[in-house]
Amino acid sequence: MQENRVKLAFFGRVPTEDPRLVPVASVSPDRPQRLHKSAARAFTAMRRAALRDGYDLQIASGWRPHRWRDREHYNSHLRSRYGSVGEGRKWVAFDSPHETGLAFDLGNPKPLAPTSATVQAQRNSPVYAWLVENAERFGVTPYRREPWHWEVNVPLSEFQNPSTGRTRKVLTIAAVAVAGVVLSLLVT
Repeated sequence: MQENRVKLAFFGRVPTEDPRLVPVASVSPDRPQRLHKSAARAFTAMRRAALRDGYDLQIASGWRPHRWRDREHYNSHLRSRYGSVGEGRKWVAFDSPHETGLAFDLGNPKPLAPTSATVQAQRNSPVYAWLVENAERFGVTPYRREPWHWEVNVPLSEFQNPSTGRTRKVLTIAAVAVAGVVLSLLVT
């Protein structure tokens, strides 16, 4: 499975009250999570399939606002938490794809959780194997460094107007195909 990274510079930040952000299944009812409508559709479809296979996917972190005042604030956090800016950049971005609503961190089922301390256990888990095998069918791709982090990269037009999303296009194509079959049956 290949990465298909969401770039904040391409999409831009989604503001807090943007109507494109919708609630999704989250780990904690006290901390509801939201995603961009296009990502929410993809996640919800993937979650339904995972539930059929015994995995209750839930989000620990979806959309979030930009958290740094400036680069020095960011660098200070990295030095404090990780010992150096270089090490910290491996785990924390200055401009996060979460700010678009197209990225999410899974926090359930365990051992999936947004923590670098358990990366190997997460990669060795059956739920991660399921994600690697199935996520791409739903337009969801990994960030290889973090097994809990997944992204939905969509065309800019869909990002700006999610009602023109892939789900709708696929259903339209299916409806036309079915109508064509019905029409050919009537003609013969």
